[in-house]
Amino acid sequence: MTRPASFIDWATDVGAVDTEPSAGLKGSGWLAGDVVADGHLNWVLQRLDEWTQHHDDATNDLNLIRWQEKPNPSNIQLNDVTYDIVNARWCAVGNAAGTYPYIITSDDDGDTWTLRTPTVAKNLALNSIAHNGVDLWVAVGEDDGTDSYILSSPDGETWTQRIPTTHRTADLRGVAHDQSGLWTAVGSPQGSYPLIVTSTDGITWTERVSNGLNTQILFSVAHDGDALWTCVGGHNGTQSLIQTSADGITWTVRNPPTLRTILLRGIAHDQTGIWVASGDTIGTNDPYILYSYNGTTWFEGAASFGGAMQAVFFGGGECVLCSSFITSLASKDGRLSWLSFAPDTSRAAAPFGGGYGNHVRILVGGADGTDADIYTNKL
Repeated sequence: MTRPASFIDWATDVGAVDTEPSAGLKGSGWLAGDVVADGHLNWVLQRLDEWTQHHDDATNDLNLIRWQEKPNPSNIQLNDVTYDIVNARWCAVGNAAGTYPYIITSDDDGDTWTLRTPTVAKNLALNSIAHNGVDLWVAVGEDDGTDSYILSSPDGETWTQRIPTTHRTADLRGVAHDQSGLWTAVGSPQGSYPLIVTSTDGITWTERVSNGLNTQILFSVAHDGDALWTCVGGHNGTQSLIQTSADGITWTVRNPPTLRTILLRGIAHDQTGIWVASGDTIGTNDPYILYSYNGTTWFEGAASFGGAMQAVFFGGGECVLCSSFITSLASKDGRLSWLSFAPDTSRAAAPFGGGYGNHVRILVGGADGTDADIYTNKL
């Protein structure tokens, strides 16, 4: 029988008063086939539920320390990584590698990585990558003096540059897909507002007008898999930048819970009801976490460890924050209870991005003198 969300779901007398069995009955235990006496079934199921919850917590805690360092071709910083569920392929992107941006793929859940080179190779960093869940990758990055750098690929191997319809000399920092047809990318300010561009095919990109709270950078964008886009970014001296949109075209500014000097660098949704934004306090790098159930009203979360939060993602039943320190954070609820973990404190590099797929979590980050920081956590 498949375990339900809670053992209580198996109870036939859910409305009954839960009473504790006698000490003798508890002490002797139950054997297969025994019938729990009337009035005690809910009590038994509650105890089972508590035990399995504790067991799950312990298992997840152990999983957090089971991170393995993986070699890769170059000593170049990696900024982001994501998974193609259709072809079972990972792809990571990073900084400029001399004549091209650092792009690598893995077909064995991060154990080995292969270098890829764009068709139009430019010595520019790629900051973010996403997959549409079907047949297309898109990566975005620095501008080349004329246009923002956008690449697309059907397989992660062959990459083609795409030119936005409006030429802007602004970096793009984040890209995402809504799994139903629309790409959205966000980035540095262009004139009086941050740059936002959208595409229905990953090839033709159209500029959209941000609701112009300030001229700060938008660092990250995500979709909830249903009907809402959210992007987050810099601070204009009054409040951090949070914007939402139903269509990627019209954007509305949302207010953070407090007017603190915070940079928000990451945003993610768990596809079941909660948004989490990550960042840090300007000047002190103290971690800062926000969460929301609708993208409109935001609450402060609690972080137990210092360090600027670079990115956030959900996977394996937990929310994972990538810290500028080597130690990162994980939470089952994405709100108030966070567990710190350090995959390998001997490494000097910190993670900047992460992703989840095929029961594997992967962190990527800075170069440590040998290669880029890549850790896999196979659940």
